[in-house]
Amino acid sequence: MTQRRVRRGRIVLGALAVLVAAAVVFAVKTLSGGLPDRVYKLETACGGTTYDDAAPYTGPGPHPVAIFMPTEFGELFVVGPTMPDRSDWAAANPEDPAAVQLVACGTVESERRSADLVCGGYGAMVGRSTAVPMARATYRIRVYELRTHRELRSVLVEGEDTRCPPSISADSPPERLISELTAAQWQPVLADLVEAAPR
Repeated sequence: MTQRRVRRGRIVLGALAVLVAAAVVFAVKTLSGGLPDRVYKLETACGGTTYDDAAPYTGPGPHPVAIFMPTEFGELFVVGPTMPDRSDWAAANPEDPAAVQLVACGTVESERRSADLVCGGYGAMVGRSTAVPMARATYRIRVYELRTHRELRSVLVEGEDTRCPPSISADSPPERLISELTAAQWQPVLADLVEAAPR
């Protein structure tokens, strides 16, 4: 009887030890630097999360950067700008989180509206037409080293891309759209950090 209880107690303790070990591994991977499995999940770096196992920002370029900019609803989304000639800028559009060395995070600092900047005709195919004003947004863009959250740059840029999106949500349209940065505007913000060796 006593031996059976001891054996049962050891099994329970063993199971608890396995659960605790799994919880510790999970916490280490998610709370203290474990890289996520998708680039878009690096968004937390904009809030100060560091990733101990991120690629170091050292040596010659390129230094891949994940770029997060706000939508008209306030959420951050991944932006992958092209080169000004519309060719691919691979270092600014990485697919593997393990390759990312830098993160660029945008916030809207101010907006400027004008009566002539309106996007319209949404919903016309279903019998209702919605027009949405567009604001010229000025962004604060901060560039951080992903591994340490060390700030490398902070700049103000007004988005010059005022092209209307081809569609919006008919159920919950935004109260306004916001301009974005053009491909050419991203170059002075990021090119030297991404393409050259750190100073």
